[in-house]
Amino acid sequence: MNMPRKQPAITSIPQHHKAHLNKQYKMRQGRLEIVSRMYKRGYSYAQIARAVKDELGIRLPSKATIHSDVMHLLAEWKEVRAANIDRALYMEIEKCNDIIRECWEQWEKSKRDTVLKHRNREGAPSAGRGRDSEEKIQTIKVGEKEIEVIGLGEVKYLTEIGRQMQEQRKLLGLYAPEKAELSGGLSFMEALIENSSKSNDDRETKTGV
Repeated sequence: MNMPRKQPAITSIPQHHKAHLNKQYKMRQGRLEIVSRMYKRGYSYAQIARAVKDELGIRLPSKATIHSDVMHLLAEWKEVRAANIDRALYMEIEKCNDIIRECWEQWEKSKRDTVLKHRNREGAPSAGRGRDSEEKIQTIKVGEKEIEVIGLGEVKYLTEIGRQMQEQRKLLGLYAPEKAELSGGLSFMEALIENSSKSNDDRETKTGV
């Protein structure tokens, strides 16, 4: 008979270990803030490392640590950028949908037959004069004319619908890209990540650090 296995006891993390982890987390966040600020301004890894040391009062971090932080930040920026693009894309597509719906409504209305009524009056001068010595006109006949207009549909609405649908396809990337791709078929962000180390080495060579 198989005996049920004992579940391992759940041990809580010691308080001193929690404090150590919290300190490490705060230190890394502080370092990332410095790396982010200086990397955007074009500083080399060596210059960033010295700034981290001076501002946080810690020992000089290695270039490998700074490089790891830069890769982390680039990936984070890519996610934020993608999320912002998704939101903006959704809003633009919805704007197109609003126009398309309105155009369809107007198209349906333009296909309906309508009757235009035109009223005209016939008058003749009457005896006497009105205010300001103007000659008074007396209406002697009122006529009304009806014109039936056959609704054939306004083509401009269909044209606009087609234009908006084309815009949506462009937003969704369903057409072949018009711009030339970066070498190797990489996206801008992928190329930026790949060339990060190279560009940093170039900066260090120029600055001599």
